[in-house]
Formats: sequence, structure tokens, C-alpha cells
Amino acid sequence: MTNTPVLQIIAEKAAVTLKLIGISLVICIAFSLSLGGMIGNFPALKWLRQLLSVMLSFPIYWIAILAIFIFGVQLKWFPFVGSSSGRHLILPIFVICFSEGCYLSKMVSDLIVSSATSEQQIIAKFRGIKWYYRFYYQLKELFVPLISLYGNSLINLIGGTVIVEIIFSISGLGKLLMDAISTRDYPVIQGITLIIACGIFLLNYFVDLLIQKIDMRIQLDQGGE
Repeated sequence: MTNTPVLQIIAEKAAVTLKLIGISLVICIAFSLSLGGMIGNFPALKWLRQLLSVMLSFPIYWIAILAIFIFGVQLKWFPFVGSSSGRHLILPIFVICFSEGCYLSKMVSDLIVSSATSEQQIIAKFRGIKWYYRFYYQLKELFVPLISLYGNSLINLIGGTVIVEIIFSISGLGKLLMDAISTRDYPVIQGITLIIACGIFLLNYFVDLLIQKIDMRIQLDQGGE
């Protein structure tokens, strides 16, 4: 529609999308490890798992609209249209992290609970070792499932970012894709779809290779030392 090469258009819009996904992933990892580790190691915080389960039922578009109404319209703390400055990205990142962070925290807490009942952790608890030391070894023990969890989460962030970009009118790949669909700009639709599909394939392949290198059980099954 614009007589511009598709790759050039995608390259111009990809920076904002990659920034949203990258910042959100870092925040989600830090938040989920902290909250999930505390819930898994402190039985008194078990009620938070039920609260996270309730929060998981909130659709991301509903959270986005509610955040716009509270923080943008009522309190007027943050702008909520466009992406011309860093302040414009605060609400979109908050919405993405809220939606995905609750899911990751719930999954991490479930993994930590299963690891906390192991014989090694029970002995360490009886010896009076602090919980954050035990948490370090729990993460080492759960490193392989955590890699798989966060790899799948990165794929989920791509879909969530598309919805958020449309609601907040952010000029990224998601909004570009929807604009191309509405104008029936088929070359742009095909280009974005191809890049996203190849990116997801390469990400899954990289995660599988990483797990293969880290998991000693796979190495032993393949005849490694």
C-alpha cells in the first residue's frame, strides 16, 4: 500500500515491539522468581497461590482497559496513546507483566513446592540453613523446567504484545499487522507472519538445544560421559 519494501517497514516497527517484549520478559522473570520462591518456601503464603489463580482469569485486554481508565483517565499518571516516549511504555509493560507475571509466579511456586519436599531440602531445613540458600539450590535443581517455562513464556509475550499494541495504539509489529489486515495489504501480512513463525520456530529450537546441553539425563541417554 505504501510502495515501500516490506522488510523496511517491519524493521522500522520491530524496535518498539522488541523493546516491549524484552523489558517485560526481564521484569516477569525477576518478579516470578521472587514471588514464586517466597510462596513455595513459606507455607503461610499459600493463599497467594489461590489469588494468582484468580488473577489468571483476567483477560489481558480487560486489564489494559482497566489500567487505562484508572492510571490514564482518572489519575492521569501516564499517557496511554502512542509510543513517543518512555512514559508511554509504562502502562503497556505493566499490563503485559501483570498478565504473564501472575502465570509465571504460579508455575514457579508449584515447582518450588514440589522441590521443597525433597529429602535434600528437608535435611537442609532441619540443619537451619536459610531459605534463600535453599532457594539457590532449588533453582539449580529446577533449571531445566524453568528454561522451558520461560521459553514458552517468551512466545506467549509475542501474542500478548500484539493485543497491547492495538489497545494502546503503539506503532509496533502488532498494530502494523492489524492495519495491514484491515487494508488487505497481503505482502505486509505475509512478511510479518513469516518473521513471527520463523522467530517462534528458532526460539523453540534454541530452547531444546539448551535443554539438551544442560540436562545430564539426555546426555547419558545419548551415550555421553
